[in-house]
Amino acid sequence: MIIKTDARLIVQTCGTTYLQGLALGCWLVSPSWLEACVEARARVHEHHFEVQACNLRSPNLQGKGIKGPERSRSLTARGERLLNGRRIFASSTADATVRTQLCQLVKLAGGTAIENSMVTPYGALKGPTPDCDLVILTDDSEEAKACIQHGYKYVLRTSWLMDSVACARCLDTEQYRWREDLDPERFEMATSVL
Repeated sequence: MIIKTDARLIVQTCGTTYLQGLALGCWLVSPSWLEACVEARARVHEHHFEVQACNLRSPNLQGKGIKGPERSRSLTARGERLLNGRRIFASSTADATVRTQLCQLVKLAGGTAIENSMVTPYGALKGPTPDCDLVILTDDSEEAKACIQHGYKYVLRTSWLMDSVACARCLDTEQYRWREDLDPERFEMATSVL
């Protein structure tokens, strides 16, 4: 995939196309790769034109996204995906387009997206007990509170998924996890690792 970069091969915005390419383990290259191919009148190896990272704005992620595209391709070459074996539910309160994009990203990264029909109004899955491995993504404090009260262990902000895909590694949940003592005005994250 050809993605606009700066001279350092850094993507300025981690958009949907960039994240989908990462989730699939595609080559992500700058437009200069295409120019080099035209100039050589042949396909030039992508390596020297590969995107190095996207500009991750979170101070907690500084440096973690470097070589994300290369890590993603390595996972794919080994027959693995970033979210292999993970089951993830994207917020029922999210905008329908956003929710669709989150579910698509989960699937492209090898995870299982839990569908909305299996969920009650505030995200708690129907059934007798919560699954210990289920990750619930939400940016709604009331939904997060309801999920925690139903016993779900991994209730995270949606940015965990996007940042993990951008870095091509499942990030520590410490900065993304909602606490049981939610304050709707200002949420805090717990200190657990997924």
